Formats: sequence, structure tokens, C-alpha cells
Amino acid sequence: MPRLVSATRIQLVCPAGNHDPRRATYRIIQHLVAEEVVQSWGALTYSIADPPAFLGQFWGGDHWETDENVLISLDAPGRSARSLLPYLTELRDRLNEIYRSVDQPQKALWITTHSLRIVLD
Repeated sequence: MPRLVSATRIQLVCPAGNHDPRRATYRIIQHLVAEEVVQSWGALTYSIADPPAFLGQFWGGDHWETDENVLISLDAPGRSARSLLPYLTELRDRLNEIYRSVDQPQKALWITTHSLRIVLD
């Protein structure tokens, strides 16, 4: 009989508009795949990176700027957003380090969480 399990979806918006940030995005994906905590959650999903599949707009002070992005989603069954805050803080720091390592420091990395229910058998 199917059942609903509470979970939190973590969504990362990773800039990937040219070679260097795209390289960082591939490193981020590799890092997440290797993480034991992500493995314990069972899966991650990401959009195509070359070329990036998603465009984003952000206000640059006096005009709109366009970013090409890769979206990465991680579902954490049985975890609340509040319980994930220490992990998310460390993750944001690691993502910033990865972008800096390819000389692409980011002003802000967009990480969101969403409450959801997963249908499991």
C-alpha cells in the first residue's frame, strides 16, 4: 500500500553560463554524488549543463541581467528544512569554494528548500 513520507527538497541554482562556471557546476555535481548524506537520501536530479537548460533574471541595480543556470534538486526524506540548516550552511560554503577555485566567485548562490511529500510503496 502506498504511503506518504514527509521530505524537504533542496534546490540549488548553479551559474553555468560559460566554461569556468560550467566546470564548477560539474565539480559540484561530482561532490554531491560522492557525499554520504546525499547517498543516504537516495537520489539527486540535475538539469543539463552544456548548454545550461535554465535562464534566470536578476536585477543588477538599474537593469535586468540574465544568467544561464543548472538546477540541482536533492530530496531529503524525513528531514525538515530547519534540521537541514547546518548542512545547507556547509553546502553553501563548499559551493562558494568550488566557484572561487575556478576564479568565478559568486555574489550569492541561490539555495531554496521546499516541503513536500513523497509517495513510497
